[in-house]
Amino acid sequence: AKNAAGHLADRAEIFDVYTGRPIPEGRKSVALRFAFRAKDRTLTEGEADAAMAAVTKRLQADFGAEIRG
Repeated sequence: AKNAAGHLADRAEIFDVYTGRPIPEGRKSVALRFAFRAKDRTLTEGEADAAMAAVTKRLQADFGAEIRG
């Protein structure tokens, strides 16, 4: 996930894993936390959003992940 976020990803960590209702059997809910940073400037919201979109796309492709609402 950190690699998918690109060079702006300073940190990425799993902070929670949950199985049980309402998660379907055989699946789990994994919560990730990211910190983005550029050494030379303040990031824009658009840059952070694009990095997260790349992470989402990679996790969906590699693991069939879904974003829960």
